Parts: sequence; C-alpha cells; structure tokens
Amino acid sequence: MDKFMDSVWFMRIVALLLALLLFITVKFDDSASKSLFQSASSEDIEVIEDVPLEAYYDSENLVVTGLPQTVDVTISGPTNIVQSAKALKDFSVFVDLNELIIGEHTVQVQYEDLSEKLEVTIDPSFVTVDIQEKISVEYTVEPEFNEELLEDGYELRDLTISPNKVTITGAKNVIDKIAFVRATVDLKGSISQTVSRAAQVQVLDQSLSKLNVQVEPELVDITISVFNPQKEVGLEVNEVGTLRESLQIKEITTSPENITIFGNQSILNGISTLNVDVDLTDIEEDTTIEVPVSLPDGINQSEPQVVEVIIDVEEKEEKTLLDIPIEVRGVSEGKEVTFLSPTSERTNLTIVAFQEVLDGLSEEDFILFVDLSPYEEEGEYDVNIEVDSPEGINWTLKETSAKISIENENSTT
Repeated sequence: MDKFMDSVWFMRIVALLLALLLFITVKFDDSASKSLFQSASSEDIEVIEDVPLEAYYDSENLVVTGLPQTVDVTISGPTNIVQSAKALKDFSVFVDLNELIIGEHTVQVQYEDLSEKLEVTIDPSFVTVDIQEKISVEYTVEPEFNEELLEDGYELRDLTISPNKVTITGAKNVIDKIAFVRATVDLKGSISQTVSRAAQVQVLDQSLSKLNVQVEPELVDITISVFNPQKEVGLEVNEVGTLRESLQIKEITTSPENITIFGNQSILNGISTLNVDVDLTDIEEDTTIEVPVSLPDGINQSEPQVVEVIIDVEEKEEKTLLDIPIEVRGVSEGKEVTFLSPTSERTNLTIVAFQEVLDGLSEEDFILFVDLSPYEEEGEYDVNIEVDSPEGINWTLKETSAKISIENENSTT
C-alpha cells in the first residue's frame, strides 16, 4: 500500500480528481450567478382580481353610493416584485372623497404601498359616486303573514311585533323614497297554534324595490296568535234503514244532546244542528250505540267526537174487539135479508198495532158491513164483510164473509 501511494500513478490519479472537482465547482457558481442575474432583470405581469375598494370620507355625516365593492389591479415590472405583491397583497386601493361636497362626482381610483418599480393599472380607473347627507329616521314596522297558511277552520286572532319600530339610516334622498317598512314571517306548513318567529325588516319604495339603507335592528320578533272558533249545536238523529215490520221506534235520543263544534266562523254561523246517522236495520231491542260525529266542510273538530244514541223500540200488540155488528148496505126495496152465518149478525175484529195506538181505538172506530147492491135476485149468497177503519190500521176479522139469504118480502108472508 505504501509503495502504491508513493508511486507516480497515484499522484496522477489524485491530481486528475482534484482538477475535475475544481471544474465542477466553477461551472456551478457561474450558472447560479447567471440565473440570479436573469431573475433580477426579467419582467412579469399579473392581474389581481377582486381587490377591495376603500373610500375615505366623513362616514359619520355622509352616505356614499355608487362605489363598486372591488376592482381589478394589473401590475407589471420585475418578476420578483410582481410575484411578491401578488402573494402578499399588502397594498390598498381607495378613493379620497374628503374634499368633495354633496352631490354626484367622478373620481379617480388611487393606490398606495406598491413599489415604484411597478406599473399599475386599475379597472375601473374612475368611478362615479353620489355623496349625500346621512340621516336617521324612526319607522313603525308593518308585520305581514300569509293567512292561507292557517289550518282549515282556524282564524288569526292577533299579529304582534317586537320591537314595533326601527331606526333607518341612509342618504336623505333614499330615505325620502321610503314607502313601506315591512317584516314578513317565513313559515312552512299549516298553522294551528300560536307561533313566534324572527323576521327580517325590509325597507321598500313605492314600486316595492328594496332600498339601500341600514336598519337597526335588522330582525324583529313576530308572534302569530290563532284561534279555532266554536259553537254549541244540537244533534238530530238521521234514521238509515228500516226496522222489521213488527217493531217501531218508541223513542230515540242522543247523549249528550248538544256538542261543541270548531271551525270557520262563517260556516259556524250557518249551523244550528248536526245530523247523526243511525242504521236501524239490525235493531231488535232497546239499544245504545256509539256513533262518530260527521263534520261538514269547514268544521275541523267536535267535542265530543263520538256520541251515544239511545234507541227504545216496541213490538206491535193485538187487541180484539168483540161482537161488532155487521151493517147491511145496498138492499133493494122489497127485499128481506137474513144472516145465515154468522146468525148473530156480529163478528170479532182483531187490531195489530203499537200499544199507544191500541189504547186510542174502540169499537166505535170500526164499521163492519156487507154490500148487497150487486145482488137483486132471491137466493143465498156469500158476501165479503167490509170494514171502514182509521187510516193505517191493520186488522183482521174472525169471519171474512157472511152467508146471506135474500127473499122477496111478499114470499115470506
């Protein structure tokens, strides 16, 4: 190893490596210096969009309108300065209105805190502004609510607002345009109870366009009080179907006799009674049934919702009237009539009716007779027994016909 290091070849190799290292170092420094020089001397251009535009004026006493909120700034110059300004945005863009009087003015947009080495262009470079006296006025807020949102049958009792007045600040010429100061409740779905909501105050001109003013407070609380009008009405039973023939309604009542209904007042005014439908088809005895109350349109509920219907029925009874005389009608002159059957010239009549009807009937209400007008010749005839009776009374006879003998009076002497 020591011999190799002392050799001529070792020295040559070391010298070659040192020469290569020196060449690389000198080449790198030259490239870096050249790059740095080029960077410092190159030009660049950038557009910085949406830069906030500031305004300098007496904001305590004046209002300025017409200013755009932002502008676009184009900068050009040395690349490093351009890129730094774009990244930091440590400059401002403004209009100075301090020396201007009330009225409309066209003013130049200015900037500050940008390097003098940059060329700056602002879009727009000029703006037209309107400077007006700032005033504050107090207005009463009108609450608004869409009554179509009320649930069917409910009505608006009251619409209150708190606070009911706001302070509006703005340019005098804008304040003079105020026609309406409103707060509208934004609700979803129907309303069946009192609700409170925050609502934004809107300041509008005569054409309902929103005015550019400040409102204090911006939000107000609106309370919507609703109620459900009510009325007490009677009940009437509407009989559906029929009882079997031998039954009749003795009495039909409801419990309770009156109910309370709720709904639109105009509809309530036209209702004095409500019908309760009861099916009589299957009724065989005294019965109490529960029936839901059917509500007409515009009525949303009732108290109670179900009522009892008490049905008292009675069966038909029989009553027999004994030995009612049978009259003879239509006998031709000169004829003699003899009852062969029944020989008593009387028969029994049975009435089928409800007890209260039976209690009011007697023999005097029924006339039994035979009509002999068709029979002019002598002989024996079977003649139907007919009955004159009160209308609607069902009856039956013990004998439905009589055997009659007709003779000439001369033949019997």
